[in-house]
Amino acid sequence: NVMQQIETIGGTPSQQLLHLLEIAAKDDNRLEKAMRIWAIHDVRAMASIEQVDKQRLEYLQHLFIKIGFSQPDAALRAQVTYSIKLGWVTIAPPLKRSERLAQMRFIYETLTQINPVSRSKIVKSSLD
Repeated sequence: NVMQQIETIGGTPSQQLLHLLEIAAKDDNRLEKAMRIWAIHDVRAMASIEQVDKQRLEYLQHLFIKIGFSQPDAALRAQVTYSIKLGWVTIAPPLKRSERLAQMRFIYETLTQINPVSRSKIVKSSLD
């Protein structure tokens, strides 16, 4: 289990998130893609995928909260991070491992910025 591996290695929450993203970047996504295709036609496989998605999102949110983000901001950052990973599975062109790693590091740097614009400001301004 990757999440247990991250917890065992330790480090700051920020280091843990970066390490998690680096592990994700090393994966070529073939198994993930095959499982998701299979889940389209198999209820048990879909249930398994949904459970894994839930665990991954909760863990990402947990890390963002530990880094210091509010619960709503952490939830949004977790969703964006995971959506990027799933996008790679479904639509990204094949990339070399080094390219995936560089992209994940960029994502990490972007999503761990402490507050260029908070989510509450975005929601409030869209209501005005």
